[in-house]
Amino acid sequence: MEKLIRQCQQGDRESMGQLYLAMRDELLGQCRQYVADNTTAEDLLHDAFLLIFSNIGKLRSPEKGRQWMHRIVRNTCLLYTQHRQHLAQVPVEVLETVPSKESDPAVSYDDILNAI
Repeated sequence: MEKLIRQCQQGDRESMGQLYLAMRDELLGQCRQYVADNTTAEDLLHDAFLLIFSNIGKLRSPEKGRQWMHRIVRNTCLLYTQHRQHLAQVPVEVLETVPSKESDPAVSYDDILNAI
C-alpha cells in the first residue's frame, strides 16, 4: 500500500486507479456505517476520494495512508450528516398558511418565505 501511495503522490494516474480499487470496498463499508442509502454512501465515497487524490501529495507518512484515508472518509460522512441535521424542516401545518393560487393569484416570493 505504501508503494502505491508514493506512486500516487508522484501523480501516477494508474496507481490512483489501483488505490481506488484496493480501498473502495473497505471505505464504502465505512460510509455505510453513517448512511443507510447505498447511493448516498457511494456519493460520499466519491467525494472522499476527490479529497484523497487532491491532497495525497500533502501526506507526509505514506505508511499511514490507510488510516489517513479512513479519517477523510469519516470526516466527509460526518460533515454530510451534520449538514442533513441542520436543514430546515418545515411542518406541514405551516404550509397550510400559504395562500393558494385560487384565493390570491398574486402570491409573491416574500409571501412564500414568510409562510415558511
